[in-house]
Amino acid sequence: MEQELTPRPKKTAAFLKILIIALGLFIILLAAFYAGYSINSNNANYPVLSLLGGNQNNSYQAGFDAARAKLEKSGLLRPEPEEIFTISGKISAVAQNKITIKADPTVANPLAEQAPEERTITVSENTKILKQTNKAPDEFAAEFEKYRQSTGNLAPNETPPAPPQAFTTEELKLSDLKAGDIISVTSDANIKMTAQFEAKEIRLTITPERPAVPQP
Repeated sequence: MEQELTPRPKKTAAFLKILIIALGLFIILLAAFYAGYSINSNNANYPVLSLLGGNQNNSYQAGFDAARAKLEKSGLLRPEPEEIFTISGKISAVAQNKITIKADPTVANPLAEQAPEERTITVSENTKILKQTNKAPDEFAAEFEKYRQSTGNLAPNETPPAPPQAFTTEELKLSDLKAGDIISVTSDANIKMTAQFEAKEIRLTITPERPAVPQP
């Protein structure tokens, strides 16, 4: 059964909001660390850093670790998945059987180890490449209304038809992809932190442009 990937603008907006809050907290904690380090550079105890949970052996790493612990305990970040099998990103290059993309972040915590931004994807003969084109809202609305009417006229033992999908799907070749395309890539392996992997499926999503609104 094909995995359906559709844009989720609400989740993206929520992720950006959490990331901005987390970065703000990180800047405040880091400023406190540097203030303590600068003021107490000749003092083995670094009292200002004790606000971050430090001790007499404080160092840059200790301050950083304390700031990260504070952020993780703040509740501002939602729990992160241990495994990710699908990532999205913009294609930078397509060469032979490999695609290079600039990937969207897969780690929300700005203080945690970050995944590589550049990912290299190997395309094998088993990789499925699909183009998903979202239908225009009025087209999908008309199809759904037709479906709704058809289900209302079913006999008691009649099987209802499958509901319409909001997009059409067609198969592509690797040569159909180009730099600048936004794709979603799925692998059989956990690719949360992986810089190079083989793709099981690559999906290019196209959203038709909205017609221009006539000016009065």
